[in-house]
Formats: sequence, structure tokens, C-alpha cells
Amino acid sequence: MVASGPGGTVVINGGAAYTNSPVVTLTLTAASIGPALDKMNFSLDGGAAWSGWENIAPSKQITFTGSDGDKTLKYKLRDVLNNESIYSAAIILDRVVPAGTININSGAQYTNSFSVTLNLSGTDNTGGSGIDKMSFSTDSVNWSTPEAFAAAKNNYQLPVGDGTKTVYVKYYDRANNESLVYSKPITVDTTGPAGSIATGNGSAYVNQASVNLTLSAVDAGSGMDKMSFSTDNVNWSTPEAYATTKTLSLPAGDGVKAVYVKFLDKLNNSTILAPLNVTVDTV
Repeated sequence: MVASGPGGTVVINGGAAYTNSPVVTLTLTAASIGPALDKMNFSLDGGAAWSGWENIAPSKQITFTGSDGDKTLKYKLRDVLNNESIYSAAIILDRVVPAGTININSGAQYTNSFSVTLNLSGTDNTGGSGIDKMSFSTDSVNWSTPEAFAAAKNNYQLPVGDGTKTVYVKYYDRANNESLVYSKPITVDTTGPAGSIATGNGSAYVNQASVNLTLSAVDAGSGMDKMSFSTDNVNWSTPEAYATTKTLSLPAGDGVKAVYVKFLDKLNNSTILAPLNVTVDTV
């Protein structure tokens, strides 16, 4: 910089550190230090080549050429006595979109809660601006306000109702490049199994203190898993693998005995059927 040359400043895109477009806007100032101001010009290659002289203006658009990375612009001012001053500014050009993945509840296929944990990863190209934000959707149309990137998002709320739900995510880097849309489905199952219970021979009477049961159960969500029994709807047996038959001991003494069955699916959703009344008659 020549001491007697004009004073000035140059700022690229308002002082941003990154840009995803080679076309940038310069904010320029120029001040006379003695002789009147005359012209300005620019260099995009470190001063090896300069643009033609032009009238001084407060702003200008220029276009960087070449590959992504650090870009330095030099801004030269000249006064009417041909005194010159050079000022510079730098910005990083990053036009590569980030990439990423999404998982839900660590890859679970089913959930019985509408509140889930999203497992997230995002990467940006080497030498790029770096991952910055993320945004979510459950319909790929309406998106949440971008928020700071994190490896997990807890308590993300799925739409109400059982069935398959899909969560979509987009990632943004510091240059505001937007990734492709990544998605992951999960099936919400909050409904217990449906089923039936009957005595093995269809009779409501037994002549001993045990009964053979015939069982049937289906689950449209995560699938049938276990069953448990009770004769008072308070104290329940340890859940055991679902089967279509079961021999159950009844409380001692003749009379009507209530038999309850609880079916559980793989998410522990349960259904207690109406009691099966069995009459014990040993006399």
C-alpha cells in the first residue's frame, strides 16, 4: 500500500465467511487523502492480472472463477495523481452439498410411543464449510425451522395414530448448501392383540381343579409375543411364549371359576379378554 494513496475498505457479502455462489457482492469505501479520487479496479488472482479501470462505486458484483476453496479479492484505488492503494478481502467458496443419514430409535422397526429419538449423522466435503444445521418433516412438504446440527434429536413427535410413519431430514452446511432429503420409516403400534379363549372341549364344566384352554390371538402391528393368566384379574402368571393351548390350575373348591388371559405383543401392548367362566363340579 502506498502511503499517499486513497483510503478504502472492501467487504465480501457483508462479511460472510462462506459463499455457495461464485457471484458475490462487494461493499466498497473510498476516501481521498489529498488528491481527488479517480478510478478503481480488481484482481482475482492475487494481483497478477487486474480488471480495467472503472468509476468508483459503493458496491459491485464480481464472479470468482475456478474450483471451490479460499478466494481472495484485491481492490485497488487510484487518485488523479496516479497514487494507488490496494486493499483485500477473502471468502471461502463451497458449492458441494452435505450428505447424511437418519435412523429412528437406533433402527427399531416398531414403537409404541409417538415420541422417538432420531439418530443423525451429517458430513461435508473435505475442506468445505462444515455441517451447520438440520431441518425435519413428517410429510416432506412442511419443514421445521433449521436448527443447530446434533447427532441425536430426542422427543421428536410423530403424527398421532397407529401405522407407518416416515421422518425426513435435510442438512445444511455453513455456506447454506442444502443436502438431499434423507428419510426413515417406523411403525407405531399402540394397540394390543385381539384374541379369544375357550375350554378345550367347549364345555363350561370340568370335574377337576384344572382346565384345558384353547387360545387364539393375532396382532396386526409388531406381532404376537406372550400370554399371561389370572383367576382374579389381580395376580398374574409370569408371561410365557404365546401358544394355542394351555392347561391351567384353578382355585380349590367346586363352583364357578373365572379365567383371565392377557395377550402381549412384541412392544408389550396388552389386551385382557373378558373372563371365561368355568364351573368346577367334582361331586
